[in-house]
Amino acid sequence: IPSNMTVRCCLCFAAVQYDDLQSLEWLCESLGAPDDLVDGWNLLHYSAYMGRIEIIGWLSTQQNWNALVSEPSTRKNFNGAFAVHIAASCGHLYACDLLIDLKVSLEDEKGKRPEDYAEKSQHEFVRKWAAKRAKPQALLKDVAKLLCQVEEQKSVSQIQDFIISSRCLDIDTWTKCNWNTFDEQLSGISFQNVIHLCCKTTDIELVRWICFRLYFSCDGYAEQTFWGRDWTQRGTKEMPRDDIVSFVKERGYDDLLDQLQLKWFKDISCVDPLMRDSILKSALGGDERLVNIRAAIIRIYVLAYICEVSKKNMRDILMRGGSVDELRDLLRINAESNDAVMAEAGEISHNLHYALGLFEMPKYIRDWQYTKTHTVSKLLLYAEDLYDKNQGAHIVLATEGYTELLRFCLSNIQGWNAVMELNVIRIASFFGHSSIVEMLLSPDGAFTLRSAEKDRHNAAIIGAGEALRYRDLECLANMPKDSIIEKGGDIERRFEGAYSEDSWSKKAECVQQMMSESLIVAVLNGYARELFDSDMDNKTALKTLRLLVDNRIYTYDEILYAMKLLLDKEIYSIEWTACVVDLLQNVMDALGLQPIFYTKQVQEICTKVIGEVIRATTGNDKDAAAVKFILGFFEKLACGGVDIQQIGKDDVLFSSISDQGDFKKGFIHLQQKQLSDWSRFDIVKKGGSLADVQKFMKDGSLTIDSRDQGGILLTHLCAAYDRVDLLEWLVSEGMDLNALDAQRRTTLDVAKASKASLATKWIIERKAKAIIGSFLRRNYFHALHRRRLQKSKDAATLIQSVIRAYATRKIFANVLMRRMEESQHFAIVWRRVIASLDNIATSTCWADIREQLIDIKVGLHDEMLDDTDQRLSRAMEEAVQDDCSGGDDELVPDESIDSEELVPDGGGTHEATRNLSNNNTQWLSFQMSSHVVKFLQQGDKKYRSFFVRRMRQLASGERSRILQKPLKGSKTLIYETYLEQKSGHRILWTEENSSIVIWYVAKHKQVSRLMQLIDDSKSRSARQHMPDSLVNELQNEGLLPQN
Repeated sequence: IPSNMTVRCCLCFAAVQYDDLQSLEWLCESLGAPDDLVDGWNLLHYSAYMGRIEIIGWLSTQQNWNALVSEPSTRKNFNGAFAVHIAASCGHLYACDLLIDLKVSLEDEKGKRPEDYAEKSQHEFVRKWAAKRAKPQALLKDVAKLLCQVEEQKSVSQIQDFIISSRCLDIDTWTKCNWNTFDEQLSGISFQNVIHLCCKTTDIELVRWICFRLYFSCDGYAEQTFWGRDWTQRGTKEMPRDDIVSFVKERGYDDLLDQLQLKWFKDISCVDPLMRDSILKSALGGDERLVNIRAAIIRIYVLAYICEVSKKNMRDILMRGGSVDELRDLLRINAESNDAVMAEAGEISHNLHYALGLFEMPKYIRDWQYTKTHTVSKLLLYAEDLYDKNQGAHIVLATEGYTELLRFCLSNIQGWNAVMELNVIRIASFFGHSSIVEMLLSPDGAFTLRSAEKDRHNAAIIGAGEALRYRDLECLANMPKDSIIEKGGDIERRFEGAYSEDSWSKKAECVQQMMSESLIVAVLNGYARELFDSDMDNKTALKTLRLLVDNRIYTYDEILYAMKLLLDKEIYSIEWTACVVDLLQNVMDALGLQPIFYTKQVQEICTKVIGEVIRATTGNDKDAAAVKFILGFFEKLACGGVDIQQIGKDDVLFSSISDQGDFKKGFIHLQQKQLSDWSRFDIVKKGGSLADVQKFMKDGSLTIDSRDQGGILLTHLCAAYDRVDLLEWLVSEGMDLNALDAQRRTTLDVAKASKASLATKWIIERKAKAIIGSFLRRNYFHALHRRRLQKSKDAATLIQSVIRAYATRKIFANVLMRRMEESQHFAIVWRRVIASLDNIATSTCWADIREQLIDIKVGLHDEMLDDTDQRLSRAMEEAVQDDCSGGDDELVPDESIDSEELVPDGGGTHEATRNLSNNNTQWLSFQMSSHVVKFLQQGDKKYRSFFVRRMRQLASGERSRILQKPLKGSKTLIYETYLEQKSGHRILWTEENSSIVIWYVAKHKQVSRLMQLIDDSKSRSARQHMPDSLVNELQNEGLLPQN
């Protein structure tokens, strides 16, 4: 205890320490509160240090209060500080506020304030209090700087930057500093006084900017309260349309006047700035600048209203259809008004964001009821997730088929993206709007699309598939072959081991995206929701699904996987589950899909169906019907060999619910029934006799279609246990040895796997007998058929010959009868002459007479040929002379001919030259047909030169493969000569003793036919020649001279 401390002072400090105000009052009742400075502080300092609010309040009533307040502390940690600073430093904020309210000095001897001490506190709430206390002080400093800049007439941009950065004219800044209204006086200033002082400047640009900034930022509740606006009376203070038109005319705003006359802006209204707030009056008072700024604000409001109304009308046109011209006009008005507001309001225009901004494609349509478009979310797969529940304008255009409006929007309105384009083409394809689909698949260059052509093509296919328009799918080539099983597997592997809520959400999004892009899921969704046109497709026909399967786009495995995914489309909906199960049953029946071969996939589907049914069943009649239908489907699967014993055991809810529920009770009954059916196969496994098996088959305990565990039939079981007697009887009853079990094994495969030797041998021998018998029967019936066919042909030929003979006799009956009568008359008249000619050797056969006539004709022909030969010889001589004078080398170079021919061995240059010199003498050894003469007379000069060159070579004795190629397939020896190898023409000739006969000059493809003609001609000539024996006989008789 300090030595200078009295007992009363010590007791007073003790009363403060223990917060005993009653004892303190008693101690100070006679002498008053002590003002001694003990160890660096007085009684008030200590009370602030301990945070004694009541004692501080009591001390303020004492006579020595001013002495206590004005005395600084000399204690080490609080040197120079007063009580208010000590309380702030120790975190006693209520005590500090009390001292501030008592109007104590806020600055210590060093000029520090309480908030400066509070900022260094270790408590966060104290530091926050200090920050809050510092705001009013900072605001006052900023206001002082602003007024100083205005008074010094700084530049407008400098003042604007300071107002924006310091926010000293922002209403929320003033309200946070405890100024609740614009005219409230705190610390000697009010907001009204500040803006009035700022607007006293002569710079109209700054005044306009300040008024705009204050006026267009006062739309919130806090701003309305600050200005004291009566919000309930706002509707009665609006300017009517007539007043606005008059104002526009008075101010000379011709652009606004033209727009206000249009039909879309008949209901315009605007609030008078002077009637709404006290902003302009506070800033300008009665200054004449008030009128111009009011007019500018009204103009901006009218332009903003035009922007807003034009957007609304454009949305209405897009939603309900309308004229493209009107949409174009509104778009122009919107752009012009928006540009005008941006230019006149400047940076303040961002406060009018609700009305400004260029018109873009509306992504959300609010306050709009349209039944057909709202059903899009119920029709298309995941439509409510892809397109948002509010729906966009592009969906309306695609749904209604507004082709021209859509074209205009794509060309002129911003806001399109690839997702919107794909949604449009998918919806248009779904509703059958072919014009929109064609426009987006084959754009004409009037607009630019952001999506890829492949993605648009796939979207069109998915839309047509979801609507089950299989004819459209046939027209849309290159249908996507998405492997939905691989994509699903990738998603499972990506999120394997992730159990957080975020991971489940991302996984669901990936699965949803995969389903929305899959054609098979879209088609199955269309069938399940019964979106099909019954005249086009239905659940029984499944034409669209058959198209995908027949074109090998999807397999049965992918169809079943898509069915499993489709169950998650509407979780906890027993109606949707029943629809999917019904569809699965129809698909199995229509496509012949046997569930026993896809046991794993079917079991997964059944597990998911059980989970959905358990969670969605409510017990009403509708649910009972669905439960009955689903149990019936499970019963068909169990009878078909699908193991249902393990289904549902992993579902916690299914295992925990009571067995008395309709669904679980029925499902357990099916499981028990399947076990009972399997137990009947024990008769074979335990070696039962054939009679016992026959008895089971007779009473219906076992059937031909019954399957044991694993999907095996009776034939497989008998083969596994090597029961040949049972196999023979089962086959005789109609069971097929090629039937497959769940592992796709035949009876023979099971017998081999079980090493059943007798069964294997019997099955192989039976199949061999069947193959041999089938082969023999097939060939026997074929031979019998051929024999019958030949008999039919022979009979038809005989009948035709008889009919032709009968018809011929009938046609020529009169002529024949007349000839027979003439023959009889001739025989009577010429009988004696005929009898006298019996000794003559001349034959009277008609054939001999015909040969004689032919000989006469040939003789006459030979005489004509002699004359023709003479003329041909003369023509040939002239052709040779023309050829020699015309210069054949100009037409065909010798090099080309020489390169094609082979010079015969042993022929020297001298001999060839001698032969060429004798060409003219050897031309007479050629004989030419009329065909060749015609060629020489009418043929092309180039080909004639080729012909003459070849004849000159043959006449000179040259022989090569090109000049003399013997032909095969003819009776006589015929040669061909290449007229010119590239032309494809051939010269056909034969050798007759020492002469050469040129028959034809023709194309190569005619050689075979001309060979036959030459053979015929040679055979006719041979018949005309006199035999050598006859010549010798005539020479011996002296009728012909000897050689």
